[in-house]
Amino acid sequence: MSDYKAAQRPDWLKELCRLGEHRDLTGSDIASINQGGCESGAFMPAVTYWVAKEVFVSHGDEMLNWIESASSADDRTIWAGLTLADLAKGQMSVGGLACRVCSTAVELWCAQFEGDWEDDG
Repeated sequence: MSDYKAAQRPDWLKELCRLGEHRDLTGSDIASINQGGCESGAFMPAVTYWVAKEVFVSHGDEMLNWIESASSADDRTIWAGLTLADLAKGQMSVGGLACRVCSTAVELWCAQFEGDWEDDG
């Protein structure tokens, strides 16, 4: 575990914050994301379709690489049920896929700081 204040923010995280008009992540933000995930409202840029799609277009490869490197084999099961057929059938939109990738990347980035934060709101 490392100090979130000193941690280098990936470009995709900086871009999510910039486009989503969200300040840099604080310890309180990270704790909220670790507790309830992005979809809980803790980090809206990752689940706002237009923001997630923009960032996914620019940084999708980086985010997918981050997810791959930061995930355990068990964590990767979140993708197990998703197929290209699901996208083709409209069961998940491209915007939904972008939100899923963005929120997963953010949640995994924040997880490295679990329990390592201050209330600096």
